[in-house]
Amino acid sequence: MLVQEVYIHESNLSYGWLGQHGAAIAPKLNTEVPGILNKTVYGLYISQGGFVADNNTNVGYWGHLDEQFHQIRNDSSASTMPGVMAWVLSRSEKSVTPDYFAKLVDHYYTQGNTSYFGDGNNTQLISNPQFDPNTSGWTLTPGSGGTVGQFNYSSVSFDNDHDDHAQASHGTYGLKMVRGSSRNEASFEVSGLDTDMYYTVSAWVIAETAGQSARLAITESDGTYIDSMEIDTVGSAPDYYWKWNEWSRIIFNFVPTSDTIDIVLSDWPASPGTTLYWDFIELEEAYLVPEPATLGLLLLGGLTLLRRRRK
Repeated sequence: MLVQEVYIHESNLSYGWLGQHGAAIAPKLNTEVPGILNKTVYGLYISQGGFVADNNTNVGYWGHLDEQFHQIRNDSSASTMPGVMAWVLSRSEKSVTPDYFAKLVDHYYTQGNTSYFGDGNNTQLISNPQFDPNTSGWTLTPGSGGTVGQFNYSSVSFDNDHDDHAQASHGTYGLKMVRGSSRNEASFEVSGLDTDMYYTVSAWVIAETAGQSARLAITESDGTYIDSMEIDTVGSAPDYYWKWNEWSRIIFNFVPTSDTIDIVLSDWPASPGTTLYWDFIELEEAYLVPEPATLGLLLLGGLTLLRRRRK
């Protein structure tokens, strides 16, 4: 099997390399070596740490991956390739990305679909994800004795990007929280969500001392809890498995219980005096909640697999 690397990141959406345009690589390969596509696959750029494909807050990463599969499966040359390749466990967000990539493979190759897996767009849903040039759209709620507000990267010692090569820029400003005796919060309201859809929310956070705690939560507009995630590794050194640089990422999937939600950043679990810096906050559609019949088949398949393993 041969791999033709086609590494497209969110800040350079060169989908034409994959198919349907004059820049497409597959027909050129086949012209040079007729029949080579039968044993050739495209290698897609999936890294989310180090070198970063997921590097622009104007683009939703799931839609970006979906578009690449869609281009391949709808091109007369690329669609004859036997599959796709990606280093899906190498510097990817392991709690969500391998699962989504597997769903794309199932949709386009196992089921043989040529339609989009998602809705055909690659937008993300927060209109001011980088607090730049201001905090418009965000509601800032300082706790007792605490502060929350915009900061300039020129005033801090860490880099204004979360990768190894300044590909994922945070711009000029971010959000700074200094914990008092009660928590600080910054929230952003998003409307028009589908309650039958999984969404992925993500936030980058850093501290100038290791082992700090931070929380990302999803609530309804009246404060009703939907889901959340806390981490206690903010400011810690990279481990090169879950964390590839000084910044920490909080990322998880959830199903909204209302069509309007709040994304809430907070230093709730942190101790008084802790300073956290936030940036690059994203929300995007992931995939539809499985129908009950489909879910039953998936569960049955899992039980069958467990039985086989026990044998």
